[in-house]
Amino acid sequence: MLLSSPPVTFAALAEIVHLRAAASCPEGPTAIIATTVAFCPAVEVSGNIGPSNVTLDPAFDLLTRPAQLSRPEIGGNATLAAYNAEGQLLFSLPFSARGTYRLDVPLSAAAAQSIRRLRVVSGSASAERTAIVHAEPNAETIATDDRNVVFAWNAHVFPAVRISTDIDPETTYAAGAGTYEQLTLATAARRLSVDFSDGVRSTKRTFVVFGR
Repeated sequence: MLLSSPPVTFAALAEIVHLRAAASCPEGPTAIIATTVAFCPAVEVSGNIGPSNVTLDPAFDLLTRPAQLSRPEIGGNATLAAYNAEGQLLFSLPFSARGTYRLDVPLSAAAAQSIRRLRVVSGSASAERTAIVHAEPNAETIATDDRNVVFAWNAHVFPAVRISTDIDPETTYAAGAGTYEQLTLATAARRLSVDFSDGVRSTKRTFVVFGR
């Protein structure tokens, strides 16, 4: 049976690890890390904190090592907060940053599914992102020739994507603000694995390249 099954890709393996690790990883940013699993599910939150302004990039789900998970920094100059659809606070994580920052926040499955808004505050400056409820990725992949692929998606709903292929481990990041963004990828791949960020979390889809 194993011999006749398709090879397990890194993305598929990550999904397996995610399912197995979820029960033994920290349930939130204030939980105690006491796990021996190799990877834990988290939400990656990044941006920039300047003297008078704050930016917040679209967030992505990921798997990370337990030692890399972000912990609260009491007395930090900034705070990340997450809210559900009713505006109720799910968690608040103080942290310290000057310039660019990145947080890998461990979450329970319930909290991860409930997030609808992320907000970062530093002093009097703040930035936030809100997801559109029940949104679904809408994308097209077309091979223009043997070495290039045009990828287009609904960027007004999913403001950022991360794209990997079945032949290249490198990931392409792209952000858009228009109704329908498109970019050209220099790849001969037949399949694209895409993480669509709705601003607060991400969802993965696999696409067969049309014309190959």
